[in-house]
Amino acid sequence: VNGALAARLARVPGIATVHGMSGKLSFVACHHLIAVSAPVQRHLVAQGVHEAKISIVPNGLKLAGSSLGKKEARERLGLPPDARVVGCVARLTALKGIDHLLAAHRRLIDDWPGVKCVVVGDGDLRDDLMSMARSLGTQDHVLFTGYRRDVVDVLPALDVFVFPTLREAMGIALVAPMAAGLPVVATRVGGIPDVITGERGLWVNPGAPTACADATSQILGDPGLARQMSDAGRIRAADEFSDQRMALRTLHVSRTVISRFDRRDGLTAP
Repeated sequence: VNGALAARLARVPGIATVHGMSGKLSFVACHHLIAVSAPVQRHLVAQGVHEAKISIVPNGLKLAGSSLGKKEARERLGLPPDARVVGCVARLTALKGIDHLLAAHRRLIDDWPGVKCVVVGDGDLRDDLMSMARSLGTQDHVLFTGYRRDVVDVLPALDVFVFPTLREAMGIALVAPMAAGLPVVATRVGGIPDVITGERGLWVNPGAPTACADATSQILGDPGLARQMSDAGRIRAADEFSDQRMALRTLHVSRTVISRFDRRDGLTAP
């Protein structure tokens, strides 16, 4: 807000990136907005922001790969080399739906005895989620790693990345798993369908552990499908969600806004 007001006073264009379902008053002084997904754009338009004032630029990541293979990655986590392993990387908060992942994992054990679940991240619900695993009788098959800086070296240990979030502006958490070649099961919320499209993963409704378990089991039981998703995900991550791609798109938006800016009245043309 302060930066946008300063831009107004200095009569230079102010551009802000909207990462979530924020209120338009947070950005009312900006000349132009960058939404990280189409749902964020629609959310802003529904509040009265003119569509011409918004550009869509998805978030990007530096797509650094791991030097670890599956066996070594699992050894570092204390996981059996031949186990089926599913997992997620997320803040352990209610909106991320990790309780639904644990419930889905309980169901997966019926079809895949000994299947492991890796939960990477920390948050207010960590103790509650660990207690839930104990109540489900799955505590010996669930690994809570806590917060880790080396997520890129954890991902090779997984067979399927499961993202049961209940709300998501874009779904940047899915980019690293896609880049690592992991098939994905994710909820159909927010911008996730724009990230995981077609053959790159499976969608499920939010808050539906049974559907989540069924989709994950489908991938575990079909190596050909898993390979197809792996290959397609790697390509999409590199083509659409790299930090270089984000930078180029942001630069294009900035140049366009600057070219339309009138310093006399501090406004931009539509």
